[in-house]
Amino acid sequence: MPSSMVNGMKGDIDDNISCTAIHPNSHSTMTSVQSLDSAESFPTAILIKSAKINTVPTTTGLGSTAALSSRIVEPFTHIIRSITHFNLFSFLPNSAACAAGNVISPISNVVYDVSSHYIKNVIWFLAGNRNRRHYYKYLMKIANSYEQWAAAGFMLDRWEDNDIWKIHEESPYYDYRIVRDRLNRLREHRVDDGLKNLMQHIRSTLTRSLGNFGNPHLYEQTHVGTKLLIEDYIDEVTKQLNFVCDTYDKNINDYRKMEYFLELQKAFGRTALLLSGGGAFGLIHIGTIKAMFEMRMLPKIISGSSCGAIVAAATCIHIDSELPIVLNPELLNLDVFEVPRERGKALFRIVRLLEHGVVFDVEVFTNSMRQNLGEITFQEAFNRTRRILNITVSSSTNYEMPRLLNYLTSPNVLIWSAVVASCAVPFVYRSAPLMAKDANGMTVTWNPSGHCWIDGSVESDLPIQRISELFSVNHFIVAQVNPHVMPFMDWTNRAPTRFSSFVIQTGYLAQREIQHRLMQLDDLGIQNSYLSRIKSIICQKYWGDITIVPYVPWTKYPQVLSNPTVQIITDYMIDGERATWKSKVL
Repeated sequence: MPSSMVNGMKGDIDDNISCTAIHPNSHSTMTSVQSLDSAESFPTAILIKSAKINTVPTTTGLGSTAALSSRIVEPFTHIIRSITHFNLFSFLPNSAACAAGNVISPISNVVYDVSSHYIKNVIWFLAGNRNRRHYYKYLMKIANSYEQWAAAGFMLDRWEDNDIWKIHEESPYYDYRIVRDRLNRLREHRVDDGLKNLMQHIRSTLTRSLGNFGNPHLYEQTHVGTKLLIEDYIDEVTKQLNFVCDTYDKNINDYRKMEYFLELQKAFGRTALLLSGGGAFGLIHIGTIKAMFEMRMLPKIISGSSCGAIVAAATCIHIDSELPIVLNPELLNLDVFEVPRERGKALFRIVRLLEHGVVFDVEVFTNSMRQNLGEITFQEAFNRTRRILNITVSSSTNYEMPRLLNYLTSPNVLIWSAVVASCAVPFVYRSAPLMAKDANGMTVTWNPSGHCWIDGSVESDLPIQRISELFSVNHFIVAQVNPHVMPFMDWTNRAPTRFSSFVIQTGYLAQREIQHRLMQLDDLGIQNSYLSRIKSIICQKYWGDITIVPYVPWTKYPQVLSNPTVQIITDYMIDGERATWKSKVL
């Protein structure tokens, strides 16, 4: 068996371990940042990396602190100079007063210089503390790469003394003693034991969240990383897996190692990435895919619903070498809502809504998906890339459960037709049938009865339970961009404030109240299809073990049902990347 296959399987387990908390190589980033001589020299090191970042306005940086301190210091120094230069010897004769003034003048100058120096330092400390913190936050806000973002975040952690929190192992949110003990034992086994004993020890001790170190509270205290003890443990496990993969033992061949990693993967569990719906906001998922792919953290199992299905499909039908090209927004067919001649003309939409009950023509969207995705089935995509694509669709009637389409449940279904069906939002697109390839390669309807399907987000935006059953997944990374969900979710990934907690709790109470009233209507027998769908939308779970929520201002909400331009997609991509970095998936 080629050793590359063993390396691939080991990589899958590495990805799962890394996605549990933080990237195992986070120390390397910190070390490079720590080599900087001072906090003042650090921003320049970041600014020279990006043409966009060197436009930082001085009003938010350290320059404004110097100007502020000068304005505040000036009155104090003026008073000191007036006091020290006051003629205290006016009662003496002119000659004596002149001599005394010659003696006092140098002393007064020294007093003036020393006092103004210390006053400036005090003002610089008081004002600089605040401005420098805003400066590093601004650098994180406009960062164009993970390296820039992590470097600024690390300096902000150091400025806020979060690095001290990282060093201290103790915390009420996890059992640090278990983690420290397991870390020491792993190191001892790697040094002292043979390969076979080490493999047995890893298999018997490896677990998803040892000592509860996956607790979200451990990742809200800092901007980058978490407790160093947790980072050390993850790094050590990664070293152990690399050691098992790379070490030669005449009694353990590649076949045995492959079998070992497969068994270890089943015991440890797998990670899946779930991309929500959200209209045009679903293009933010491109940034999430890009960020995780560049850090080699992209899970093999990817699910998408509605617009998330477009991004998931485009990712899973291409091999790694093709993804950088696919993620280029200039190469995509962007006419998913309207053809150019109808763009911006409300009359076409009104006429279509009155005649057909939908705002947009599904044929325009179908042509766009066929051009972008091609004539490829779920099975063919899996055979080509080994990525597992999942797309959710909902039934257009009330008498059938939502479906999860993948290479196991619907191997011959054409992916473009699954995407079109999953994006068929009621009143936006009409429901669409699923198309498949028959034994002769001809395109036929998957369901002979002609049954049609609608938006997968309506009933199963995040198919967590079904994916768990099919692929032994126990860790879910959710990218959430639904416009009706984002306002009620915390996009900062920091410890919630009183106001944010109030908003979240209020939204939760409102959801529970509406859910209760809808269930009462159902019990009374006055539930109809529309109320049933509203109930499904409200009662769903919209978060996972790690939830990526981008910041989308209200001013962008009108774009949710419009053809995105290349510039809009580019902006969405960087929004998705920054949200992914902030979520600490990497």
